[in-house]
Amino acid sequence: MPIKPMLLVSLISVASVVAPAHAADDYPTQPIRLVVPYPPGGPVDFLARSISVPLGQELGQSIVIDNKGGAGGNIAAGEVSRAKPDGYTLSLVYETHATANLFSKNYKFDSFQSFEYISLLGYSPMVLVTSMQSGLDTFPKFVAALKANPGKINQAITGPGAASILKPELMHQALGTKATYVPFSGTAPAMVALAGGQIDAALASVTAVLPLIQAKKVNAVAVGSPAPLDLLPSVPTAGSAIPGYESTAWIGLVAPKGTPAAVTAKVEAAVRKVMLSPAVKKQLEGSTFVVLATDPKTFVERARSDFKQAEALVAKGVLKPDE
Repeated sequence: MPIKPMLLVSLISVASVVAPAHAADDYPTQPIRLVVPYPPGGPVDFLARSISVPLGQELGQSIVIDNKGGAGGNIAAGEVSRAKPDGYTLSLVYETHATANLFSKNYKFDSFQSFEYISLLGYSPMVLVTSMQSGLDTFPKFVAALKANPGKINQAITGPGAASILKPELMHQALGTKATYVPFSGTAPAMVALAGGQIDAALASVTAVLPLIQAKKVNAVAVGSPAPLDLLPSVPTAGSAIPGYESTAWIGLVAPKGTPAAVTAKVEAAVRKVMLSPAVKKQLEGSTFVVLATDPKTFVERARSDFKQAEALVAKGVLKPDE
């Protein structure tokens, strides 16, 4: 007996609902690509490698790390935004992801509309480090050099343009100083240049610079955390000289827009379990990374808060969108 048109439409509608749900039940059935938007060796890469094996075990499939550095993480973001939204492409994002579209109209993605926000994994306090060759081994010396030589101190930023300048510029605005920014594709190459004396200073996550500090290859002159760090007890907070100043760098997990909610919920639950597991938590917190593993709503709220902060600086003319 032929199926009536109305019945056929109903069957198709039911199938369209049941199929994604069934797919989510089976997910994952193949390896998952985890895009890291920076070169190997930086804090985002460190986090990816810390969680990839246990996350793969939790989900029942291997996690394949894919480093896609360049343009302050925005090359990777563009690629991920165009990926098939089936849960087999995930990406870590750094805090500059939230303000990418504010500072440039050239990107083919929207930081909020092109992605499913899964979890704010945590953050790392920032630390101001200087090269051994600069002679700027304390925060007062760094500030004095900036004031005596406006624009003469070279400071690394991890990516091109205003988005990467935001955190250091907030510091310079408060101090009434000016530096010359030198862009790098990621934290790791910036630290190589700093240790070699090619640049004078950098504001970077403690996770990225702690080995160099401990090896006495760079000077730690101030931390961006509200209180001194246990691992760097003798290094003062920047807030002790700049009341209210705080600088931390968050890392989150996203998927392409349209990834089924049941799939992202499964990933969120798995990543939370991994991040809060004693072994992983101990490893990450040992490098001063503060574990959060939030829900999507909290993640989006934090990203939008950062966007609004940067938007206010642009409105005041403190920061200007890139050409």
